[in-house]
Amino acid sequence: MPDDLGNFDLLWEQYYKLDGTEVVSCSREEWEEFWADFDKRRVALSYLGGIEISTVFLGINHAMRPGERAQFFETRVSWGSGDELDMMRYATWDEAVAGHERAIRRLPDYQRSIEEYERSRLETDGGNDDD
Repeated sequence: MPDDLGNFDLLWEQYYKLDGTEVVSCSREEWEEFWADFDKRRVALSYLGGIEISTVFLGINHAMRPGERAQFFETRVSWGSGDELDMMRYATWDEAVAGHERAIRRLPDYQRSIEEYERSRLETDGGNDDD
């Protein structure tokens, strides 16, 4: 894990790529070359019952506050036309893999959320999408 995360002002100016499963600092040019190949950034992708669970390497640290743990990876859970159900971030590849697996285990929770949303929408507006 890079050890240059102490200066928050520089977080958004620093670029990272993967060396295998390890996060390493790199130049903007190296980052652009790495970023061009999406398959290099993909940690895992699952489609289950109309729900997409996608876990990727972000290429920059998405920590938002000074002193916050690095966030280089992200899992997004979405359905339908991309409506987001959940999003989690992680510091390491191993955490990202474990987070993806946790999201898969939560599939019944996500399905209940969709059902509740659709039921609520039908009760509120009769299911009319003309709004």
